[in-house]
Amino acid sequence: MEWYTQDQWKVSNRLTLDYGMRYSWALAQKLQAGNNFAPSLYKASDAPVLYQSTTKKDANGLAQSFDPTTNTYWPAAYLGLFVPNTGNLKNGILNVDTPGYPQGTVYGNGVLFAPRVGFAFDPFGKGKSVIRAGYGIFYNVRARSGQEGDLTNNAPTTNSPTQYYGNVSTFQNAGALNGPFGIGHAIPLRSPIVSTMNMSLGIQQDIGGGVVLDVAYVGTLGRHLSNFTPINQVPYGAQFQFANRTWRAERCRITSSVPTLASVRSTCSTST
Repeated sequence: MEWYTQDQWKVSNRLTLDYGMRYSWALAQKLQAGNNFAPSLYKASDAPVLYQSTTKKDANGLAQSFDPTTNTYWPAAYLGLFVPNTGNLKNGILNVDTPGYPQGTVYGNGVLFAPRVGFAFDPFGKGKSVIRAGYGIFYNVRARSGQEGDLTNNAPTTNSPTQYYGNVSTFQNAGALNGPFGIGHAIPLRSPIVSTMNMSLGIQQDIGGGVVLDVAYVGTLGRHLSNFTPINQVPYGAQFQFANRTWRAERCRITSSVPTLASVRSTCSTST
C-alpha cells in the first residue's frame, strides 16, 4: 500500500520549490508452509551428535564409523550422519506460525518515508539561465517476495540427506538416518528494505538561435541491495590440512560455525 503528498511553492519569479513525500507500507509476507534459519535460535549445546571417523576396521576389513555417545562402531556409511535420539534436528530453525514471531518468519518494516525535493532557480533573473536540482528516495517494498517464497523449500520441511561414504551395497544400511541438511535461503528476521536514491544537478543556458545548452550530473545510489552470503562455510583449505586427512568431509563440517548444518545461504543486505 502506498500514497503520497506533494506541493509546489513559487518563492519568487526566480525560485520555484517542489517537494513531497511518498509513503510505503511494507507489510510482512505470510507463508502457508516453510521455515527460516535464525542464528539467534541456534544453540551449540542442542546440536545432534555426528558419527565420527575412525581407523578401526570390521572383521572383513571394511571401514567403520564411531558413535561417541555409546563408544560403538558402525558401518562407514553412517559417517557424518546424525546419531539417533541426540540433539535437536530443528536447532536454529524458525517455522511459520511460531508464536512470538511473524507468521512468515520475517518482520515487516512498517511505514517507510521516501522524501522528494527539487528546485529551479534563475540566477540572473533574465529567463536565459536556470539551475535545476532534484533528489528522491525510492523503495522496493516487495523486492524479497520471491526470496521469502523460497523458504517453503527449506530443510527440514523438504529434506534429502546425503551419504558421502559407502557403496551401492551398503548405502541402505544408513537409509533411516538423517544428516546435516542445507538451508537454501535464510533471511534475517529484520531486513532493511531495498532502496535507491536518485539525484540530479544541471545548468541550462539559452545561447540564442533557439539553442539551449544543458549540462547536468545524474546519479543513482543503491542501499541494502540483496546478495547471498554462505554463513556456514568450511574454512578455505581445511580439506587439504594434514589433520583432516582421515575425517575428510565430516571433519571439515565440524570446523564450520554450525557443524550440524551443511550450507546455509543467507540473504544479506549491503550497507551501500
